[in-house]
Amino acid sequence: SSSSQAFFTSNFSEVKQIKTSENGAITSAAIEAQFIAGKTNFVVLDSNSLKTAIDLVSILKKLQKKYDVQLVVLEKSDVLDSTEINTQDLADLKFTFPSVTNESENKKEKKFEEAFKKKYGVNPSRFAVRGFDVTQDVLTRMLQSDDPAENIFGYGSEQIENKFMYVNANGGIYNSAIYILYYDKDLTIKEAQ
Repeated sequence: SSSSQAFFTSNFSEVKQIKTSENGAITSAAIEAQFIAGKTNFVVLDSNSLKTAIDLVSILKKLQKKYDVQLVVLEKSDVLDSTEINTQDLADLKFTFPSVTNESENKKEKKFEEAFKKKYGVNPSRFAVRGFDVTQDVLTRMLQSDDPAENIFGYGSEQIENKFMYVNANGGIYNSAIYILYYDKDLTIKEAQ
């Protein structure tokens, strides 16, 4: 996208951009020409074209025999969820993506699910977990401060599946926290450290 191109050009001028053809085709030679042996080559897919995604994953899998390659997206879209793209290929490429919720398994999540199921007889939906996280976060912040003038949103926190890092912008307070997740070789989703 043009906004991503402008962002990379102004903030990360060393990032090399590869254009696709009108129909979304990309060549192995165009990608390999940008790779450096002995270093991790991060490839950022910024396209909603299924053809481009399929071609790119196929090319990267072949180039992985000679180079260390990791596939990254700036925003997770449905393109890589296509049945035409093998999930194991994405795991082999350590597919990395941002997410507002932590999709990796953790102990807090398991304990919450068990308690929720015991009390309500069903597993919690993602909305139940998010509602719990938001409520827990705000109540904790309110109870930690005796001074009503203190900024209770001035620090980050993490609950079961959600992080909170509030910023004051455009006349409101917004949560700007995200997780960086990746597909591991065993097809589990893990948080990048």
